[in-house]
Amino acid sequence: MKLFLDSADVGEIRALARWGVLDGVTTNPTFIRRLGVADTRAALREIVATVAGEIEGGETHVEALGADADAIVAAAHANRELGDNVVSKVPIDAAGLEATSRLAREGLRVNVHLVFTVNQLVLAARAGAAYVCPLLGRMRDAGIDADAVLGEMLGVLDAPPGLGCELMASSIRDAASARGAIVGGARVLTLPGRVLREMIESPLTARALERFVADARQCETQAPTAERRAREAS
Repeated sequence: MKLFLDSADVGEIRALARWGVLDGVTTNPTFIRRLGVADTRAALREIVATVAGEIEGGETHVEALGADADAIVAAAHANRELGDNVVSKVPIDAAGLEATSRLAREGLRVNVHLVFTVNQLVLAARAGAAYVCPLLGRMRDAGIDADAVLGEMLGVLDAPPGLGCELMASSIRDAASARGAIVGGARVLTLPGRVLREMIESPLTARALERFVADARQCETQAPTAERRAREAS
């Protein structure tokens, strides 16, 4: 099982990396724009450096966009200059497939994303993608049974001899959807920080912890009395 944080917030990356559960970070231009960052390249350098410093062996997945395959390949090469453990995110289309194939032959790892169908997954895997990234939440927005599509995709990937890539479940918007993806067989997920924090929570845990804390405090107040009685009896 691999868990990635879907974020461009360096503070959030540092905080959640301390949990010891992350394998890396996925980001995109929209996240960076929402933070009001003026220098995107500098922001990406900081993100990559933070991941490298806070997550042992951690990957940073960075967008590689372009009007054609040459431009996408050039963007991926520029991403590689950010750090050794950078994986380029390439959208699924004809130019993206060509770029993925070329980058894979160079030994560069690619995450093909914006995937919504089994057909797209197969093409991306055959092109040499290291990860194929379906957007489950956006499927549901379009009225598609995302759980069924996820099951079909995993069935194709797992069928011998296999396609040699990992499925990264993305666009996961709440803990229930995360649970559904995990139970459905996804072994790589990228999750917003809000969802990761939500995954910790359970009313039963909260109630049990509250009781344990109360009992511990009561034990502390009773301890001197017990010690005094022991001395008096000796």
